[in-house]
Amino acid sequence: LSTVLRRGRQLRRPLSQELAVFVVSELAKGLDYAHRRRDASLRPLNIVHRDVSPENVLLSFEGEVKLTDFGIAKARYVLEGSIEELAARGKHAFMSPEQARGEAVDARTDLYALGVVLYEALSGVNPFDAGSPAETLRRVQSGAAPPLKSVARDVPEELSAIVDRALSLRAEDRHPNAGRMYEELVQFLYSSGRRVGGHDLSRY
Repeated sequence: LSTVLRRGRQLRRPLSQELAVFVVSELAKGLDYAHRRRDASLRPLNIVHRDVSPENVLLSFEGEVKLTDFGIAKARYVLEGSIEELAARGKHAFMSPEQARGEAVDARTDLYALGVVLYEALSGVNPFDAGSPAETLRRVQSGAAPPLKSVARDVPEELSAIVDRALSLRAEDRHPNAGRMYEELVQFLYSSGRRVGGHDLSRY
Protein backbone atom coordinates (compact mmCIF):
# COMPACT_ATOMS: atom_id res chain seq x y z
CA LEU A 1 0.00 0.00 0.00
CA SER A 2 2.86 2.42 0.75
CA THR A 3 4.14 1.97 -2.83
CA VAL A 4 0.69 2.45 -4.31
CA LEU A 5 0.09 5.64 -2.31
CA ARG A 6 3.50 7.02 -3.26
CA ARG A 7 3.09 6.19 -6.97
CA GLY A 8 -0.40 7.64 -6.95
CA ARG A 9 0.94 10.95 -5.67
CA GLN A 10 3.79 10.95 -8.18
CA LEU A 11 1.45 10.30 -11.12
CA ARG A 12 -1.27 12.61 -9.74
CA ARG A 13 -3.65 9.66 -9.69
CA PRO A 14 -4.23 9.20 -5.96
CA LEU A 15 -6.32 6.40 -4.58
CA SER A 16 -9.98 7.46 -4.76
CA GLN A 17 -11.92 7.92 -1.55
CA GLU A 18 -14.02 4.82 -2.18
CA LEU A 19 -10.97 2.64 -2.90
CA ALA A 20 -9.22 3.97 0.22
CA VAL A 21 -12.29 3.06 2.27
CA PHE A 22 -12.50 -0.36 0.61
CA VAL A 23 -8.85 -1.14 1.40
CA VAL A 24 -9.17 -0.07 5.04
CA SER A 25 -12.47 -1.90 5.45
CA GLU A 26 -10.78 -5.10 4.28
CA LEU A 27 -8.01 -4.48 6.82
CA ALA A 28 -10.60 -3.95 9.54
CA LYS A 29 -12.20 -7.25 8.60
CA GLY A 30 -8.83 -9.01 8.84
CA LEU A 31 -8.07 -7.40 12.21
CA ASP A 32 -11.49 -8.42 13.49
CA TYR A 33 -10.63 -12.03 12.68
CA ALA A 34 -7.22 -11.78 14.41
CA HIS A 35 -8.59 -9.98 17.46
CA ARG A 36 -11.29 -12.61 17.99
CA ARG A 37 -8.97 -15.62 17.71
CA ARG A 38 -9.18 -18.21 20.49
CA ASP A 39 -6.95 -21.07 21.57
CA ALA A 40 -7.86 -24.78 21.68
CA SER A 41 -9.67 -24.21 24.99
CA LEU A 42 -11.68 -21.34 23.46
CA ARG A 43 -9.88 -18.75 25.56
CA PRO A 44 -9.38 -15.42 23.74
CA LEU A 45 -5.78 -14.98 22.58
CA ASN A 46 -6.15 -11.18 22.68
CA ILE A 47 -3.88 -10.74 19.67
CA VAL A 48 -2.81 -7.16 18.95
CA HIS A 49 -0.90 -6.55 15.70
CA ARG A 50 0.88 -3.41 17.00
CA ASP A 51 2.41 -2.50 13.61
CA VAL A 52 -0.48 -1.67 11.26
CA SER A 53 0.98 0.60 8.55
CA PRO A 54 0.94 0.91 4.74
CA GLU A 55 4.24 -1.00 4.56
CA ASN A 56 2.52 -4.03 6.07
CA VAL A 57 -0.47 -3.98 3.73
CA LEU A 58 -0.19 -6.07 0.58
CA LEU A 59 -2.35 -5.35 -2.47
CA SER A 60 -2.45 -8.02 -5.17
CA PHE A 61 -2.98 -7.36 -8.87
CA GLU A 62 -6.25 -9.27 -8.45
CA GLY A 63 -7.48 -6.67 -5.95
CA GLU A 64 -6.92 -8.64 -2.76
CA VAL A 65 -5.97 -6.83 0.47
CA LYS A 66 -3.81 -8.61 3.03
CA LEU A 67 -2.36 -7.51 6.36
CA THR A 68 1.08 -9.01 6.90
CA ASP A 69 3.98 -9.00 9.35
CA PHE A 70 2.54 -9.99 12.71
CA GLY A 71 6.17 -10.12 13.88
CA ILE A 72 5.64 -7.87 16.91
CA ALA A 73 2.06 -8.90 17.56
CA LYS A 74 1.30 -9.48 21.22
CA ALA A 75 -0.84 -12.43 22.24
CA ARG A 76 -2.13 -13.06 25.74
CA TYR A 77 0.06 -16.10 26.38
CA VAL A 78 3.10 -15.25 24.23
CA LEU A 79 5.08 -12.09 24.90
CA GLU A 80 8.74 -11.68 23.99
CA GLY A 81 10.34 -8.66 25.65
CA SER A 82 8.75 -5.97 27.76
CA ILE A 83 5.81 -3.79 26.78
CA GLU A 84 8.22 -0.86 26.37
CA GLU A 85 10.55 -2.81 24.07
CA LEU A 86 7.70 -3.97 21.87
CA ALA A 87 6.20 -0.49 21.72
CA ALA A 88 9.48 0.91 20.45
CA ARG A 89 9.53 -1.50 17.50
CA GLY A 90 6.40 -0.16 15.81
CA LYS A 91 6.54 2.61 13.21
CA HIS A 92 6.22 5.84 15.19
CA ALA A 93 3.88 7.68 12.82
CA PHE A 94 1.29 4.88 13.02
CA MET A 95 1.43 4.16 16.75
CA SER A 96 -1.41 4.89 19.12
CA PRO A 97 -0.64 7.39 21.90
CA GLU A 98 -0.70 4.65 24.54
CA GLN A 99 1.70 2.48 22.54
CA ALA A 100 4.05 5.42 21.98
CA ARG A 101 4.06 6.06 25.74
CA GLY A 102 4.97 2.45 26.46
CA GLU A 103 1.66 1.70 28.14
CA ALA A 104 -0.38 -1.49 27.94
CA VAL A 105 -2.35 -1.84 24.70
CA ASP A 106 -5.35 -3.78 23.45
CA ALA A 107 -7.08 -4.24 20.09
CA ARG A 108 -8.10 -0.59 20.00
CA THR A 109 -4.49 0.42 19.43
CA ASP A 110 -4.73 -1.32 16.03
CA LEU A 111 -7.88 0.65 15.25
CA TYR A 112 -6.00 3.88 15.93
CA ALA A 113 -3.28 2.82 13.49
CA LEU A 114 -5.97 1.92 10.96
CA GLY A 115 -7.37 5.43 11.34
CA VAL A 116 -3.93 6.87 10.57
CA VAL A 117 -3.69 4.66 7.46
CA LEU A 118 -7.09 5.87 6.25
CA TYR A 119 -6.18 9.50 7.04
CA GLU A 120 -3.05 9.21 4.90
CA ALA A 121 -4.84 7.38 2.08
CA LEU A 122 -7.52 10.09 1.93
CA SER A 123 -5.30 13.16 2.34
CA GLY A 124 -1.90 12.12 1.02
CA VAL A 125 -0.18 13.10 4.27
CA ASN A 126 0.52 11.41 7.57
CA PRO A 127 -0.92 13.49 10.42
CA PHE A 128 2.03 12.84 12.74
CA ASP A 129 5.09 12.61 10.50
CA ALA A 130 7.36 15.49 11.52
CA GLY A 131 10.56 14.56 9.71
CA SER A 132 12.44 13.53 12.85
CA PRO A 133 11.61 10.41 14.92
CA ALA A 134 11.71 12.36 18.20
CA GLU A 135 9.24 15.03 17.06
CA THR A 136 7.01 12.44 15.38
CA LEU A 137 6.91 10.46 18.62
CA ARG A 138 6.07 13.60 20.60
CA ARG A 139 3.16 14.36 18.28
CA VAL A 140 1.90 10.78 18.50
CA GLN A 141 2.10 10.74 22.29
CA SER A 142 0.02 13.92 22.49
CA GLY A 143 -2.42 12.78 19.78
CA ALA A 144 -1.97 16.13 18.04
CA ALA A 145 -3.37 15.29 14.61
CA PRO A 146 -4.71 18.11 12.41
CA PRO A 147 -8.41 17.49 11.66
CA LEU A 148 -8.78 15.50 8.45
CA LYS A 149 -11.10 18.14 6.97
CA SER A 150 -8.34 20.74 7.37
CA VAL A 151 -6.10 18.89 4.88
CA ALA A 152 -8.72 17.10 2.75
CA ARG A 153 -11.77 19.34 2.50
CA ASP A 154 -13.55 17.12 -0.04
CA VAL A 155 -13.87 14.24 2.43
CA PRO A 156 -17.56 13.82 3.39
CA GLU A 157 -18.49 14.53 6.99
CA GLU A 158 -19.62 10.93 7.54
CA LEU A 159 -16.23 9.58 6.49
CA SER A 160 -14.32 12.24 8.42
CA ALA A 161 -16.28 11.27 11.55
CA ILE A 162 -15.16 7.64 11.21
CA VAL A 163 -11.51 8.73 10.96
CA ASP A 164 -11.89 11.16 13.87
CA ARG A 165 -13.38 8.43 16.05
CA ALA A 166 -10.55 6.02 15.22
CA LEU A 167 -8.02 8.73 16.14
CA SER A 168 -9.55 9.49 19.52
CA LEU A 169 -6.87 10.09 22.14
CA ARG A 170 -8.67 7.86 24.65
CA ALA A 171 -9.04 4.22 23.60
CA GLU A 172 -12.54 4.05 25.06
CA ASP A 173 -13.70 6.77 22.64
CA ARG A 174 -12.71 4.73 19.57
CA HIS A 175 -14.74 2.03 17.86
CA PRO A 176 -15.30 -0.80 20.37
CA ASN A 177 -13.83 -3.36 17.95
CA ALA A 178 -12.60 -3.81 14.38
CA GLY A 179 -15.88 -5.40 13.33
CA ARG A 180 -17.79 -2.24 14.22
CA MET A 181 -15.31 -0.08 12.31
CA TYR A 182 -15.68 -2.39 9.29
CA GLU A 183 -19.47 -2.03 9.43
CA GLU A 184 -19.28 1.77 9.56
CA LEU A 185 -16.92 1.91 6.57
CA VAL A 186 -19.09 -0.44 4.50
CA GLN A 187 -22.21 1.50 5.50
CA PHE A 188 -20.54 4.70 4.28
CA LEU A 189 -19.88 3.10 0.88
CA TYR A 190 -23.45 1.82 0.61
CA SER A 191 -25.13 5.02 1.73
CA SER A 192 -22.99 7.17 -0.55
CA GLY A 193 -23.61 4.93 -3.55
CA ARG A 194 -19.88 4.33 -3.96
CA ARG A 195 -19.90 0.54 -3.96
CA VAL A 196 -16.49 -0.80 -4.96
CA GLY A 197 -14.64 -4.09 -4.65
CA GLY A 198 -11.57 -6.05 -5.58
CA HIS A 199 -12.15 -5.64 -9.32
CA ASP A 200 -12.07 -1.86 -8.99
CA LEU A 201 -8.86 -2.02 -6.97
CA SER A 202 -7.36 -4.39 -9.53
CA ARG A 203 -8.14 -1.97 -12.38
CA TYR A 204 -6.57 0.90 -10.44
